[in-house]
Amino acid sequence: MSVRRYYTNFCTSLIFEEQLMGIKYIKNKFGPTPVDFAKIIQQMQEAGDCEEIKSEYYYEQIKILA
Repeated sequence: MSVRRYYTNFCTSLIFEEQLMGIKYIKNKFGPTPVDFAKIIQQMQEAGDCEEIKSEYYYEQIKILA
């Protein structure tokens, strides 16, 4: 989930007093993260909407690509 989605959801809740996506977020080192992040990613992978890519750049990185 990107920070853009968080702010879209946040701004929508301010204007319309209800969440657009109904997702709860927690504070994370790199920005807001959905509580059910792993579950959401798994559902997206099963639907073929994204894939996990591993790469080595100073350390092992795992990226989720659409």
